[in-house]
Amino acid sequence: MDDNSTSHGMGLIGVITVTLIILKLFGLINIGWLAVFVPLLICWALACLVTGAVCLYYAIKLKQ
Repeated sequence: MDDNSTSHGMGLIGVITVTLIILKLFGLINIGWLAVFVPLLICWALACLVTGAVCLYYAIKLKQ
């Protein structure tokens, strides 16, 4: 068995987003498009915050 395992699929956020898009397109839910894409926006915002925090940490560390 190979120890180099990789994941080739959608994560939980992707599944939730695709489900919300399908439900919205078929008219089964009555929410705005912004609410449909909120899971992706939250992930994007968290990624930006983590990246910013890491950059800030290294900027302060290099200044010392």
